[in-house]
Amino acid sequence: DGLTKYGQGNRTNDKAKICELWDKESGRVYWFHESYPELLDERDDPLGLDGFFPCAKPLYATTTSDNLIPIPDFVLYQDQANELDILTDRIDGLVKALRVRGVYDASQPALQRLLTEGDNNTLVPVDKWAAFSEKGGLKGSIDLLPMDVIANTLLQCYQAQANIKGQIFEITGIADIIRGNTQASETATAQQIKGQYAGLRLRSMQESVALFASELLRIKAQIVCSKFQPQTILAYAAADQLSPEDQQLIPQALQLLTNNPLRSFRVEVASDSLVQLDEQQIKQERVEFLNSLANFMREALPVGQSTPELVPMLMALIKFGVAGFKQARPIEGVIDTALQQLTLKAQQAAQNPQPNPEMQKIQAEQQAAQIELQAKQASDQARMQADMQIEQAKIQMQADLERQRMDHEAQLKMQELAANDQLERWKEELDAATKIMVARISANPGADIPILEAQNAAVEQITSELGNGVREALDRISDTANNMAMMHGESMQHMRNAMQMIAAPKRIVRGPDGKAIAIETQQ
Repeated sequence: DGLTKYGQGNRTNDKAKICELWDKESGRVYWFHESYPELLDERDDPLGLDGFFPCAKPLYATTTSDNLIPIPDFVLYQDQANELDILTDRIDGLVKALRVRGVYDASQPALQRLLTEGDNNTLVPVDKWAAFSEKGGLKGSIDLLPMDVIANTLLQCYQAQANIKGQIFEITGIADIIRGNTQASETATAQQIKGQYAGLRLRSMQESVALFASELLRIKAQIVCSKFQPQTILAYAAADQLSPEDQQLIPQALQLLTNNPLRSFRVEVASDSLVQLDEQQIKQERVEFLNSLANFMREALPVGQSTPELVPMLMALIKFGVAGFKQARPIEGVIDTALQQLTLKAQQAAQNPQPNPEMQKIQAEQQAAQIELQAKQASDQARMQADMQIEQAKIQMQADLERQRMDHEAQLKMQELAANDQLERWKEELDAATKIMVARISANPGADIPILEAQNAAVEQITSELGNGVREALDRISDTANNMAMMHGESMQHMRNAMQMIAAPKRIVRGPDGKAIAIETQQ
């Protein structure tokens, strides 16, 4: 009722500015009028967007850190612009002042006609030429205002104007390559680098516009996917004008859009979508796409034929690569259909594998290589075992020889000690007998000859007895040394026999299944 009374009696109130307020914290939308004390309407979130708000973040241009009131870009170089205006005004005044001015002799009015009348190659008559000549001619009758000061001042103003314009270009980031002001002596690479750096200065503003457009398209896509009927979507998309291959994918596309409208695809506005496309760039991108696809197919086909299980992965890689080329979008439906058919054939081939002669040959080669590897491993293992046995036998033999040598040395030592004892005993007996004989000779001088003979006989007997013992000991020592040499020779012969067995040719013994089970030495 209050709203009805508010609009009665005045036709100008039939139209009013209604404000629409979206409150993200409460998740509600309000409609009100600035002059009406009550809310006109209040509803829950009608769209259900992920970001809640039905619009993108506005393009504020340049803002400060304490508020969202945009600052025009002109404010950034306003001081330089004011200086430029002042200089331009001064240049205009100097240009107007830069004209031929001077004074002349009033008695010669014809001199004024030199600058005010006539065209090129004009002669002006002068009265009283003799008097005119006496006064110095033109130099004595006319004097012009000097232009040097004005001209120099004008040049300085032009230089200052160029400097201020350079400051403005540096502040705004507009390079000479963007303004079309380049030098003919610069190389193409230099101009390309300057253009890239100019793009870097302006990229932030370009990205802001791209993000704004991308956000608008994202909101639009979410509203279309969640609120529109499938028939409406098909009508707006002109589905009947699509290629037959793309029309086959329409049900899948609708299912994808209606189930999860935002998480299933991305909306991105690239930089080349905001400018006029270059025909040469389009050709280059198409050639690059065809070359990349041809190279990948050349490498992927042999892999898919040899291993059908990898075909789905290869198809996914092709789709992934095609999606990166913008020029391939018109034929994505054809490519998807072809990839689906290839995937289906690969699955059928995997379920019903056919014997491939090439694969059989490869498998036979692999089996032969495996058997050869097993035989080599068995041979290496047998060689290692034989080497270990020989090494153990050498160690055992060396230990036995060392033990026998020590035993023989001990026996020789004992025999040597026994022989020394006998020799000492023989020396003692000989000394005792000699002393007795000397005593007898001293007591009976005439009986020395029989005594000497008896002594010699006794010495020979003792020497014979002791010598036999020493010779027997020496013989035993010689026999022991011979036995040791014989045992060493037998050990060396065993080692030579073992080395001959290792070096002898081997033959692999295989079981019923064809696998190597042993290695036999050939005689």
